[in-house]
Amino acid sequence: MPFTVTELMSLYFYRDILKIFKDTVFYDSLDDLFRKVKSTLPQEGLSYLERIEQTFHIGFKPHKDYSGFKEVIARINEAVVKHRIIEMRYYSMSSKRESTRKVDPYKIWFFNGTLYLIGWCHVHDEIRMFVLDRIRLLHVTTDPFIPPDDFDLDSYLKDSFGVIRTDPERVVIRFDPSLERFLRENIWHPSQVFDTDETGALILTMEVGGLSDVMSWVLGFGRQAEVLEPEHLRKAILEELTKTSVNYITDTYGQQSLAKGP
Repeated sequence: MPFTVTELMSLYFYRDILKIFKDTVFYDSLDDLFRKVKSTLPQEGLSYLERIEQTFHIGFKPHKDYSGFKEVIARINEAVVKHRIIEMRYYSMSSKRESTRKVDPYKIWFFNGTLYLIGWCHVHDEIRMFVLDRIRLLHVTTDPFIPPDDFDLDSYLKDSFGVIRTDPERVVIRFDPSLERFLRENIWHPSQVFDTDETGALILTMEVGGLSDVMSWVLGFGRQAEVLEPEHLRKAILEELTKTSVNYITDTYGQQSLAKGP
């Protein structure tokens, strides 16, 4: 065979990953390559590949349907590769409005089911992150830009817990002992340090930015997690839980109560 077993497995592995980008340039290009590879394989190789397809699968949940953004993704990808400045109409969730942006596109980043464009924003004069499916109109100019030699995506994102970038802070979280194995098996942040206290609870310490992302993560563990530091994160979680509890308080008639607290 013109390919080794591990090469075939790797090719199928990446093809399966990119199924979430079906009908976009990322998946279509690899799918074309996959068909070309299959056309070169002898029957033995095709049989092996069929067995892989029947026994190996990668799942992603949740993720967005990017089939309606095929043209936008293809043009942004071209602008990134050819170092061309783009102009776009972009909807911001923070301001709840559209604005015109001029951007030097550095990288396309996929994280937690969403595609992001990272580049130099001429409006704010700094590196910004944009959600691809919030781009309303896009124009790839003929104006070139020179990517900075000192830009490194890993360094840019190293302090973030998720998408939001802020100055790192010391975060300390206490978890129920039943979660210890699950938590220790995963890398949640490069700065993570695990310890246990006198009660046997697991203590996670991190130097991390984007505390709103940390808050969402902690809330997902319910009563099995408690933030110990910083105090302002504790207060933010308490406020969120207080507001959330109103949705579950009912009066004697089964109707939502007007109570403002737990």
